[in-house]
Amino acid sequence: MATVFGERIRTRAKEKGLSISELQRRAGLGDSTIRNILSGQSKHPSAENMLAIAEVLGCSIQELMYGEKALKGEVEKQKVIPFEYPDLSVKCLQVIVELLAKREHNLSLDQVMELMKDIYHYSLENSPNKTVDKGFAKWFVERIL
Repeated sequence: MATVFGERIRTRAKEKGLSISELQRRAGLGDSTIRNILSGQSKHPSAENMLAIAEVLGCSIQELMYGEKALKGEVEKQKVIPFEYPDLSVKCLQVIVELLAKREHNLSLDQVMELMKDIYHYSLENSPNKTVDKGFAKWFVERIL
């Protein structure tokens, strides 16, 4: 079963006139990486793979994750994120704290909470066992530092 993320990749590639094979080649990914994302076999793509795909497609990971609402700054309004997995939120915050401890930073509490919310949401959408993708979290934290 295809994911929303996969469908957005497929649509964006089509708009750019790229076959999936050509997208994969330009992104420097393995033979079946994108096909596995598109088919839903890869429900937990790495941040590096997502970034490579987004760069070739000329968009951001947020656009691929959230669609047009990301362009309009309406991601928070897109849907309410349920607080069904308190342990996951704790793990998200722990990963963020570990990443921030390795660097000097001047993040506000609001910024940290936004990071936690986005990483929690990503984990809900992309991890079948509701775990934190530390690669994605690292990329997401580093983009604002």
